[in-house]
Amino acid sequence: TARGSNANGIGDGTSLLLRHVNNFLNTNRQMTAIRAPWAAEWVGGLANPSVRLHFVNHRQDNTGLPEPWVALFRQRAEGNWLQVTAVQPLNQTLGNFDLGSGPQNTWVLTDNADPDPSADYTYTALAFSPTSFEVLGYWEPITLKSAGGAAGPISLTPRLALPPRFPNCPFTQEAPKEVDRIQLHNGWLIKIETLRQTNGCQDPAWNPNGLYGSGLLTNGSDAWPIDFVNITVTPTGQAGLAQQSGGRIVLDSPGLNRTVSTPGNFTAHLGRIEFLPGQANAEITLSLPANLKVVDPSRVERSNQVLGVFPNVSPTFAFDAIEIASRGQCDNADPDLHLIDEDLPWRLHASKGLQFRATSVELLGTTCTSDRLGYTPPAPTSPATPDNNLAYL
Repeated sequence: TARGSNANGIGDGTSLLLRHVNNFLNTNRQMTAIRAPWAAEWVGGLANPSVRLHFVNHRQDNTGLPEPWVALFRQRAEGNWLQVTAVQPLNQTLGNFDLGSGPQNTWVLTDNADPDPSADYTYTALAFSPTSFEVLGYWEPITLKSAGGAAGPISLTPRLALPPRFPNCPFTQEAPKEVDRIQLHNGWLIKIETLRQTNGCQDPAWNPNGLYGSGLLTNGSDAWPIDFVNITVTPTGQAGLAQQSGGRIVLDSPGLNRTVSTPGNFTAHLGRIEFLPGQANAEITLSLPANLKVVDPSRVERSNQVLGVFPNVSPTFAFDAIEIASRGQCDNADPDLHLIDEDLPWRLHASKGLQFRATSVELLGTTCTSDRLGYTPPAPTSPATPDNNLAYL
């Protein structure tokens, strides 16, 4: 389900896109499969990937009978079948492939319909009558492993800066006296264990009016060792408790190192977190369902994970959304960050941008779709070429 404030420029308010998928290839048609395609291979590299399927012509009787027409289908693991080529003659492109016993001449069909090089796919093909386009049979499925392994997350924002470092000075450690706890934004708390004191430090990073030390960051149930460097605090009126009023405190990598699930079938992994007066920001890797991918065309990347600095992180690991603005367009001519469903043939664009929440991705402004498969039927011959094989099943 994808939500946008305006669907295809029609109407106001929230629009809801539902996808209804008929897995027609899983229907038992009492057919006997042709053997599997001879081979499948990735070509074109990670920047411009495609998949080449090789078929062997097992009828070498030179009868002159016409070859069947064919359409390729692919399936993502646990996904739906997706048609990825037009219906076309099998014997258009010659190739060869060596499985280890010598080159084999083949007929080649190529999937240029936006395959993901980080995904494993299963391919099959349907055979059609060249005169009536009735389904004659199918090839057994063949599995193709990914070309490049799992994709990393798409970066939405710059990473958090590294934490401040203690000045390079001799120091002594002291137990806390007047202040033993530091209140941070949103109810986070540091329990001070030791304070650092130094005299005559020549390091320019040293501030004699700052507070330096170590303690435990806590959300009330868990605790993480943390340092604080050159911060200022103000009294709260409560004995032993002061409020952060200046400076920056960072829990460095791996940070919170907590993974939480959300009602939207998303997961969020919280890493490095920083505290400023009135702020609690964390690096969070947000994982969408496996079929949904965020695409960054500027870096030729796609992934079901995004990484960004999310604000207002609470002790219960809730956080506020971040918004990635677009350039005010809703087309595929020069796409911004957008969404695809690996089981569906289109891209989802938003004219104002994408908003990433713990439970959803919101499409802001006008929402529209564009074709991502890119194939068209061959020029009509005799008989006329069907522009979609589904009408003939």
